[in-house]
Amino acid sequence: MKIALPSWLVPTPSLDQASSHSVETASVQPDRPVLARPALGGALMRMIGQASVYGKRTVSSFCALATSDGDSLITFDGAYMSLIRIQGSAVVLDARETETKARTLRNRLSGPLDGKGHALQFHFVSDPATAGDAIQKCVEQARAIATRLDADFDDVFAEWLRVFPQTMRYEDCWVAVWSKKALLNRQEQKAAKQAQKSTGAALPRLEDAQDPGLADPDLASRHASFVQQVSQAFSDIRVQTRILSPQETLKTIRSIMYPETRDDLWRAVMPPDEPPVRVPDTDTPADIDHLLWPPLREQIFPMEAQTDGYTIARFGVLDWAPLDMTLAPDVTQGEDTPIVFGDLVRALAPRDVPWRATFLIEGEGESLMKGKMAALAFLNFWPNRHKKVAHSQVDEIRRFKTDTIVRLRGNFATCAPMGERPLLQQRVSRLQQGLNAWASCQSSRWCGDPVAGTLSAVPGLDTASTAPSHAPPLNDALTLMPWARPGLPWEKGSVLFRAPDGAAMPFDPGASGRPATLDLFVAPSRSGKSVAANRLLLGTVLSAASATNDGYRFPLIAKLDIGESVSGFIDMVKASLPFDRQHLAAYYRMDFSPENAFNIFDLEVGCREPLLAHRTFLTNFISLICLPIGKDAMPYDRMDHLIEAIIDVVYDIVSDSPSATHAKFYRYGIDAEIDRWIDTHTASSTGGEACLRIDDREVLLGDTTLWLDIVDALCAAQEWRLAGFAQRQASPEMRDLIAAASDTRIISHFERVRPTGAQENITDIFCDYIQHFIRKFPTLGVCTRLDLGDARIVALDVERICPKDQTDVALRQTEMMYLLGFFMVSRKLTTDPQDALGMPELVREYHRARFTEYRETYKRLEADEYHRTGQSENVRNMVQFVARESAKYRLSLGIASTAPEDFGAFLTENSTGRFIFGAGSETQAGRMADIFGLTNASREIVKNRLNGPAKDGSGAPFLLQIKVNNVWYEQMLINQLGPIELWALTTDPVDRGLRTRLYESLGPAEARRRLARVFPKGTAVPEIDRRKNTTGNASFDEGGTPIGAVVALAQEIRDCTGIAAVLRGSGDA
Repeated sequence: MKIALPSWLVPTPSLDQASSHSVETASVQPDRPVLARPALGGALMRMIGQASVYGKRTVSSFCALATSDGDSLITFDGAYMSLIRIQGSAVVLDARETETKARTLRNRLSGPLDGKGHALQFHFVSDPATAGDAIQKCVEQARAIATRLDADFDDVFAEWLRVFPQTMRYEDCWVAVWSKKALLNRQEQKAAKQAQKSTGAALPRLEDAQDPGLADPDLASRHASFVQQVSQAFSDIRVQTRILSPQETLKTIRSIMYPETRDDLWRAVMPPDEPPVRVPDTDTPADIDHLLWPPLREQIFPMEAQTDGYTIARFGVLDWAPLDMTLAPDVTQGEDTPIVFGDLVRALAPRDVPWRATFLIEGEGESLMKGKMAALAFLNFWPNRHKKVAHSQVDEIRRFKTDTIVRLRGNFATCAPMGERPLLQQRVSRLQQGLNAWASCQSSRWCGDPVAGTLSAVPGLDTASTAPSHAPPLNDALTLMPWARPGLPWEKGSVLFRAPDGAAMPFDPGASGRPATLDLFVAPSRSGKSVAANRLLLGTVLSAASATNDGYRFPLIAKLDIGESVSGFIDMVKASLPFDRQHLAAYYRMDFSPENAFNIFDLEVGCREPLLAHRTFLTNFISLICLPIGKDAMPYDRMDHLIEAIIDVVYDIVSDSPSATHAKFYRYGIDAEIDRWIDTHTASSTGGEACLRIDDREVLLGDTTLWLDIVDALCAAQEWRLAGFAQRQASPEMRDLIAAASDTRIISHFERVRPTGAQENITDIFCDYIQHFIRKFPTLGVCTRLDLGDARIVALDVERICPKDQTDVALRQTEMMYLLGFFMVSRKLTTDPQDALGMPELVREYHRARFTEYRETYKRLEADEYHRTGQSENVRNMVQFVARESAKYRLSLGIASTAPEDFGAFLTENSTGRFIFGAGSETQAGRMADIFGLTNASREIVKNRLNGPAKDGSGAPFLLQIKVNNVWYEQMLINQLGPIELWALTTDPVDRGLRTRLYESLGPAEARRRLARVFPKGTAVPEIDRRKNTTGNASFDEGGTPIGAVVALAQEIRDCTGIAAVLRGSGDA
């Protein structure tokens, strides 16, 4: 049974009594009962504060740190301290799961904390203003990369700096781990004291210098073991931590006290560094402190603190107001759920207050309980029902004790810029109100000494505290600590998400730690997944993914889509580039026009056979052509064997080998650019015939000249672009499959094969399907004209060739075209330098260099609308092949669909990232939770909290599951964009239509700026709907003809009239 004790049951120590770690007096303040404090008048408290200030001498005497020993710091009385940064819980935790994890922590740590000697000092800081600094760092990093790419995203960066600080907070968490001399028995303490005395006797006076003789090997060993035990205990509950070095520890402590120094290059001077060279004040110094390291406390505190006497202390450029926790929150107060630290964070998040909290948990053993029993025995002389109730509570804890009782003290502080006292008073009032809302937690502004109170809220300086003690069970104390805050593995990133309570959550899409990246995006339509995917692509461009061995280049990004959702991202990238580099980003809308003709058999330039990924695609695509229509249709017997054999034969019969029966002969007039090059390089052979002579290569020109001969000549001349055009003419086409099926090598093996129930042999069936395909899709059976060119960021929209109806024939066409599009955008990404080894010597080095550059470049391949493939086995085979080989190709893969069942078992089980933006129903939410193995907290989030983009433009919630460095993270995040970025990346068809019209008339950057100003929520749909539904509100052109709402609105924004009149007077009109 766990019962939180009222704070008045615990004697309230002064700062002197709380710590003996300083060689000087830790603080001069009177002993006082907590409940008497509010009754003291302001004048009396001012006198007490002034007495404390005058008695203290210097602020540095609040620091007990003396020197370092190995990986830890030592205090003047020999205690050891290490600082651990808590990077957050890898999984989102609700209150009950937090309590469960706290119980696990209790089991791991109750032994060390059951007696005196060990202490844990948790520290948490939350600062909305500092979020601007963190955002600035992310922007500076992204801007530097954009500059190296010669890309201009300044409007986006300016918006990040303007919008994100309004909704995001900086937060961080640490725990200082203390091990004191009380851990040693009397003999060990005596031996340690004697050793230090002997060492000191052999040395001259050290005065203020750091004394390495304070080190104690026995205590150091126990401390190191405790630090590892604490770190492992957190690791066991999936809370990520990092043990800081002494240098990092001191830097952290200093930046907590003086936040303005967070980014400076300060470094403490201490062992094992060489002592600095200093000149003594006299020729015959009485000590050797000038030869050793200067005191740590003088290094940590760059300036003296100032105080108004009783409530405010000034450190650097900030004024601080401390609060003491006089009554801890009752963990069991919640009716349905326990009280946790996250409740306090959520209570304070809307109050826009910078604050910090420090909680000191000390093992006290039986002495704490004995003192309480003695106090209660004394109180029983007075008839007071509350005291007797308290006595019975303590008695119950002793009789039913299942937990370690610890000493708990809590200190809080808030700040304001120097001299802004009204703002500071407002903030401390808001902080105190937030604390009062935290399960009836009570706090007091009267710390006696504001300097001591403020420094009590700093970890690692000392275990002193101005706050009164509480005696909760260890499990309750740990449940209240800030270790369960959400965490991701990155401190900086080119994408900034936020937690629901406002904590900034950097995300680095191009970071290391994900060698095999397979991301799944799942949600119903209009849930925000496409916008988030586009934002991540922009973040990829602006991340370390653009860094290569040869400098900065755009990563290779390819996306297949059914629709225009990615067009905004491509337009955004193109608009950021100079005109002569805009070809690096390309968006194509595929259709069956002659201009978009595409031959699936095209080879790499100079080659005679396809690469492995290409061959895999051909097998799947042709298999799909030859599959009977219908959901339950089964492939013909041995059709797969026939297709594989025909693929081999078809490349052979059009080659330059002796067995070629359908070679492709060069004919003048097919490609004018190649013809001109040939005319320029035509010479006479030794026999007087026309020929091409490139170095020592001679190609005779005539009726028997092959396109492959022209390809080789162009490759020898290193005319790679023209060679690529010639290669298209030399490649087999769809109709050549029929010729291949008639080849003797095919007939001899398959002539007698008749599938079950069929009247024809397998080759005749194959030819029938191929002829039908050629008749239905003639532009897919001829030489390629669609050229994706040199673009490094490519998006292909296959909506026009994928029917929307759900007939079996339409679904089959959608499957085929999706598979075709996937191959088109992925072809460049699925290459490896090893592939060049089997290529002809003439082009081997060229392709090896290309493939090496591709391999060293970050590559991202995405496919949207995956559910439109109808779970086609052939499409899945191709996607799974790429997924299996992605690590080999160093390829990052992303697939988006509407339901988790669409992906199939392989993609789901091998995915390393899941971006869940919602579920279509409660039933689907349950299936999604089962498929992805979500925690109970995440199940509740998917079921109730993923409601799509907020109407006020504050972002779209989603659940992230991601594996980084073999650790799975699971967090709820908000994808918030500013209005400019929203308008750039919107996928709403109506908004896209308005954006497109304004892009054409104003240019992308200016159009986005105006749209963001007129519609700051990132959408014009409500206004357009209002106009459509309002009678008598029709717009007309100059001739009096009615015009549509989108056209009229675009005209108003262009002319700064009507609803866009707000643009007038700001340089827009």
